[in-house]
Amino acid sequence: MGGHSYTPYATLDDEAIVRNSITYKSVSKSFNLSSLKCAYLFSTNPDYLDRIRGAGQHQEGMHTLGIIAAQTAYNECEDWLDQLVDYIDGTQELVESFVRSRVPHVRVVKPEGTYLAWLDVGDAIDRSGVRDGADALDEDTPEARFQRYLLEHAHIHINPGTSYGTSGSGCMRMNIATSRQLVERALGNMAGALAGV
Repeated sequence: MGGHSYTPYATLDDEAIVRNSITYKSVSKSFNLSSLKCAYLFSTNPDYLDRIRGAGQHQEGMHTLGIIAAQTAYNECEDWLDQLVDYIDGTQELVESFVRSRVPHVRVVKPEGTYLAWLDVGDAIDRSGVRDGADALDEDTPEARFQRYLLEHAHIHINPGTSYGTSGSGCMRMNIATSRQLVERALGNMAGALAGV
């Protein structure tokens, strides 16, 4: 996003740290080409690469269409990607501003990158009553119940943060890779659903 830069791990100055790493890359997220299954990895540590091959976890299943699409994305689509990043950056600003001013009991901090907005909904979960009656043995988390609450009351579907690990407790993940009009409509629906809690 604007004002931030990406530093690839493999470009760090400390060679020992770099040799203790494996970098996985693809055009999947940036160029929306995940269905083409064209990812790759590299490392300056041949032992690590041998261990990956030996474990059978790395499958060499690239196909021609995926390779050509990846080459085209990297070689010919920088202008498109720059425009996309600018648009998503503006959408992240919209989310931050809208939530701050109009969505009660929810907080968000604009991320340094990505088309995902992480919403802190801990207070909204408490106020909506979905935490009430939670059983310690219940695998249905408050975030999953809040997801259903938003589906029923706001007609939006966003992901429970706990789906991505315990650090996602009290959070929801909102994919904003769409038009700003749809994002604003979803946020408006959320604001309406939370106005009375």
